[in-house]
Amino acid sequence: MVTEKLEPLVNFNITARGQGDHFAVSRIVLHRLFTTGLDDIIHFGHRFDRAEILESGRVGVHFTNGTSVEGDLLVAADGVNSAIRKQFLPESFGPGKSGVAAIAGKVFLDTKDLLEDLPQLKRGLCIVVGTQGRAFSIAPQLYSQDSKCQITKLFAGEDGATHESEISPSARGDDVLVLGGKEKKLIDDARDCVSFGYLTKHTETEFPNFQQISQQEMLNGVVAQMEKLEWNPELVKMVKMTDVSTVGYWPLHVSPNITDLSTHKPSSVTFLGDSIHASISDRLTHTNSSATYGRRGRQHCDSRCSKTLGDDQGSSRRR
Repeated sequence: MVTEKLEPLVNFNITARGQGDHFAVSRIVLHRLFTTGLDDIIHFGHRFDRAEILESGRVGVHFTNGTSVEGDLLVAADGVNSAIRKQFLPESFGPGKSGVAAIAGKVFLDTKDLLEDLPQLKRGLCIVVGTQGRAFSIAPQLYSQDSKCQITKLFAGEDGATHESEISPSARGDDVLVLGGKEKKLIDDARDCVSFGYLTKHTETEFPNFQQISQQEMLNGVVAQMEKLEWNPELVKMVKMTDVSTVGYWPLHVSPNITDLSTHKPSSVTFLGDSIHASISDRLTHTNSSATYGRRGRQHCDSRCSKTLGDDQGSSRRR
């Protein structure tokens, strides 16, 4: 973690069994790797319509394409705008606007010059803690030559190439379903890059008409704010190198602090991820209920480990 002047605040020595620091990986790549060989288990092209709890206690799920399935448990992992949550939980459980937005993009590393100009990138994930309600995240994505060859082989179509530009950086819904299907190739060009996100709570003044402005105008707005606030020149230089086709704008949402579940009847439906606990940094919103739940869960887990394994083994497991 560093300041907007790139002055160090805190360093975390996170290494993988002495093999060096951790770097980001494309979610698209990870998605494809995890789903490879599961064509008979994972079925794409099905959009949730509605679900019902059956008399047997099982759950039936109906899709917009007219098909339906039945199972023991429905796991709602359909994101911050979860259609499943809207059916089964009160509206008060849904996330609200946080007042914070992220402008994200990618800087492709065709040379290693940027890594020399910004040595922080060599350490992997970097969080820039700015002032006045602004922050910045940097996630280098670096592949070995062998990995690049394997990824291209995995994703390439008949032309032997992958084309990231074929999918919008803010694609959602049906557009994202290109991730699956035998006739559609997954989009990722296996190029080294730096993914970044500029977060601001001053959306109304910095980007009042974000729906009407172009990707270039969004990027220009980020650069203008960084220069105005005198952020480190090398950091500003990096943002100016952004491939404008990768720039996207995301208003961020945060879930309410739910303290009473007594009115919720247990069922065969459960929720995972942003569908139930969307959250963002305390520094930007002064609320982060998930962090609180996480700490409580950690304490509970530590207690369970100590009781089950003994204090010594429990402490070892926690480390």
